[in-house]
Amino acid sequence: MYSFKVTILLLAILQAVSSEEILTKAQKYEVPEGGRQILDCQIKDNPKEEKTLWTKINSKGDKDVIYVGSFKVSRDPHFGKRFENNSIEIVNANKDDEGTYECLLTMGQESTKTKIEHTLVIQYKPVMDTNPQKIEVLEKNLVTIGCEAKGVPEPKYSWERKGKLPEGFNKESHTNSFQADPDVSGQYFCTASNILGSISRTIHVEVKFAPEITISEQVSSEQPSVRNIICSVRANPKPDEVSLYKIGSGSYAKESDTIEDASNPFLHRYTRVFTVRDEKDFGEYVCTSKNIYGEGRKTHNVTIDRPKPGKVQLISFPQNAVLTPGSQLSWYIRSEFEINRFEVKISKIVPATPSSTTSLLFVVDVKPKMTESGEYKGTYELTDLQTENTYQVGIKAINSYDQSSEIEFQVHLQKSSSSCASQSLFWVLLILVINLYQFKNLRLH
Repeated sequence: MYSFKVTILLLAILQAVSSEEILTKAQKYEVPEGGRQILDCQIKDNPKEEKTLWTKINSKGDKDVIYVGSFKVSRDPHFGKRFENNSIEIVNANKDDEGTYECLLTMGQESTKTKIEHTLVIQYKPVMDTNPQKIEVLEKNLVTIGCEAKGVPEPKYSWERKGKLPEGFNKESHTNSFQADPDVSGQYFCTASNILGSISRTIHVEVKFAPEITISEQVSSEQPSVRNIICSVRANPKPDEVSLYKIGSGSYAKESDTIEDASNPFLHRYTRVFTVRDEKDFGEYVCTSKNIYGEGRKTHNVTIDRPKPGKVQLISFPQNAVLTPGSQLSWYIRSEFEINRFEVKISKIVPATPSSTTSLLFVVDVKPKMTESGEYKGTYELTDLQTENTYQVGIKAINSYDQSSEIEFQVHLQKSSSSCASQSLFWVLLILVINLYQFKNLRLH
């Protein structure tokens, strides 16, 4: 591109004062990178005027000549044709073409009517450093992540993460700051976009922290009377050791698998499990772990303070049923710990005025049976009870530590239909024997 002093050119080609003027107004053109743009310069009364000078103002403030009349001075291939209406074109535009362009009418005294300046802005999709960034920070410190991009129009930003973004995170800002804790570790994805395209960057945040420990109890799904003491540890970096033991016993839990967190690859989780089967396993348990940033320790006391058995459920008949001698009562109960026995209490209801009273007859123990579904079942046969009476039955479950609430219900005992039939047959036979005896005596006389 050639550069000439505009003042010299004007002296060389200036001939006379003209009444002609430029009609086109100064404009700001925006063209996508690689695109084409026409720069207008329309002249009053003479649209084909050859006495125009097109220049571009360079970074030093000097003017680089592009066209003098219809003659192209610049060798820059991005400056294309000059049209009959004095307009010129920019082709395959790039960032170097951005700037101020001047159209000057040379046949006249320089004024706002004989000169216009256009501004050309090159639009391009966002650009930024896309290399993955890794940030390591200690817990409770402030961490700042960002992904500033350049582009025209101005890029807009959006953020995503495998997991929940930290509290107060601004998804539309190119920079965010937040407090470092284990839950904010992970990958963050920043995207800058405008009408021409988008670009993304991945930022890895890794929070370093000492082991964090929790201890819990969990009932075995296979054996309701068995409990597992579970020590859970998370840390970064990986702990040097994780141990769970019972104080005074020398017993340590076996190692368990590491639990990986797919949404947060910088969190390392471990578990240790100790099984409590009976009273000898009761006591205080300790879980410890450490890494280069510190040590964690938690204790848990396992005692005999266990929930009492649940509620006894009848399964053979509804309450207040009418039964016959030999009828069988059936019930069941669900319990975390083994049921040792059921206690069955039978009382007779004595009618009285104004209300009935009960008289305890006897109490029996029933041995429970374990069903395939893990329930404890009991049965009792109603025998040695007088018929045509109402009885109150109470049943409760008892284990090694406590007992359930007692379920109470009433049953009315009446003679069975077979018993009534037997009595009727007896009286029929008795009458028949008497009649035969009387008939025999009549014949003898």
